Amino acid sequence: YNLKNGTGVLYDGRAQAEPYYRLTGERMERLDESLYKIYRGTFTTCEDDPPPWSVHLDSATADFDDMLVGRNASVWVRGVPVVPFLPVFATALGRQRQTGFLAPTFGSSTLRGFSAKLPFYWAISDSQDLTVSLDAYSKRGVGANAEYRYLLGGGARGSASGFFIQETEVTQDLRGFAHWIHTWPVDPTLSVKVDINRTSDNDLFRQYADGLYERSLQRAESNVFLTKRLGPWNFVGDAFWYQDLTTTHPVELQRLPDLRLSRVRQPVGGLPWALWDFESSAVYFVREAGSEGARLDLHPRVTAPFRPLGLVTVAPFVGARATSYDQKVVGTKTLYAEQVPVEETADRFRTRALGETGADLETRATRVYQVNAGGIQSVLHSIEPRVNYTFTDGVNKHKNPQWDSIDALGRLNTWTYSLTNRLTAKTGAGPDEQPVRWELARLVLAQTFDDDAGRRPLGDLTGDLIIDPNRYFRLRADAAYSGYHHDPIQRVDSDLAVILRDVTATVGTRYDGPGKIDYVRGEGTVRLSPYFTLRGSTNWDTRSDVFVENRIGADIRFQCWGLSFTYVNRARASVLSATGGPSSRADQEFRFTLNLLGVGPIGAQASVAQ
Repeated sequence: YNLKNGTGVLYDGRAQAEPYYRLTGERMERLDESLYKIYRGTFTTCEDDPPPWSVHLDSATADFDDMLVGRNASVWVRGVPVVPFLPVFATALGRQRQTGFLAPTFGSSTLRGFSAKLPFYWAISDSQDLTVSLDAYSKRGVGANAEYRYLLGGGARGSASGFFIQETEVTQDLRGFAHWIHTWPVDPTLSVKVDINRTSDNDLFRQYADGLYERSLQRAESNVFLTKRLGPWNFVGDAFWYQDLTTTHPVELQRLPDLRLSRVRQPVGGLPWALWDFESSAVYFVREAGSEGARLDLHPRVTAPFRPLGLVTVAPFVGARATSYDQKVVGTKTLYAEQVPVEETADRFRTRALGETGADLETRATRVYQVNAGGIQSVLHSIEPRVNYTFTDGVNKHKNPQWDSIDALGRLNTWTYSLTNRLTAKTGAGPDEQPVRWELARLVLAQTFDDDAGRRPLGDLTGDLIIDPNRYFRLRADAAYSGYHHDPIQRVDSDLAVILRDVTATVGTRYDGPGKIDYVRGEGTVRLSPYFTLRGSTNWDTRSDVFVENRIGADIRFQCWGLSFTYVNRARASVLSATGGPSSRADQEFRFTLNLLGVGPIGAQASVAQ
């Protein structure tokens, strides 16, 4: 040992550094205060001796202020080599973000074959980083996955990510997707937001994504927003386009651009008792199959609210709507083998002019109840009835392109009435405390009566229920009922959540009679001990009696390591596949991840397609 410069050689040596890094070696060369060269050594972050896990290294260089890089490594757990060989092992040892290799992942799948994922993390600067991984599949090909994150001046931030694979073992196709998110608050009144998604084909997510939500995506949407506020005025410019992942035909209706200018309700100059608001849009619709063109929509309205006898609020209104088109519908035709109907249009300028009038009437009655139980001091009960009458009519209501809901407007002669019952709870408070108020429960019933609807003037009776008695239980449900159909229950949606210290569970149902949707989803987590947690989820299509996806897993956590197991059973998913290819086959998958404190996950997965 050289006392002068602090270098030397240790045999059967040990070294450690905060907060939890430990190194041993048959031969350790100390090259600097924090730099070591290690031969036939081990690395761990465990405090126990012998450690529950360790990485065995044939040789390594360790800089406790930077990172450790070793060769011919293996990962051991309780004396068992769970990863018997790694040509290179690297991990950061510094307390700040460090550049280096992350733990690799190995797997096996009947559809994709044996797979290997080797990620590399690059801490470019304090405001940028990049994670790149090599993804190889023996039955598909070699690909790459990357995510770049950045922070810019003025609060701008974003990320760009993507996955690409050259399927040399299948069709030689280059497949992949790209995603870019960017947010830029230029100033307090001006902001820019970008969210762009692009995929090479309709089945990429269904074949490579993990979660059911991503696998069942029907569209890949992109938006570029610019928002500007000028006092009561608000301007939103949007470029919107998307990919329809349910068909190979070019049926997408893009909005390039979609410009909207609106004004919140403000007093009319010289008439303090009157208020006016305004909304407008200018859109150019673009698509390959079907009608496309430009539309300008202007909609001003004046309201004069008053309170007779101070009991109710009455707000009569009058407005106008002018919608101009550069196209006129002259017929319809069908395209493709599926006989998709589309409009035929001719270049012709026309304006649909609508006038509207009506009134809103509402009132509110309240009463306070003293409870002094269950942590609730008092409850405010409010009853809020509302009635709206709207009459709309005009000229040039027909032969206009039907691009969105604005184009469907025409004659309207309706009454809409609703009744809201609301319970607002308040907790007690000490001398220096503020009471907490929240919506304990709410029930809304609403219906529309159409004077022009003939023998069926009543719309669906809808209900919306919220129950939130505490922070441990919450119920949200809504439903629609119609007396004109054989099945009067048109729609029922519900979500129930239970959140306890060691148990969390959610159950949701979706029922849509006309849409032929009947679905149940459940998800839960149970912590049996500080070291062991069970989790699971299910997605059940009750109409076809098929469990679309079931997951069950377990997490084991200790001081310096943890294990996560997940089993996924996916049913035959032909309903999700636009082409009926391999993604329509059932799939069973098992994977595990070994999480090492200070190192990250080391995982593997195996799946069987049936």
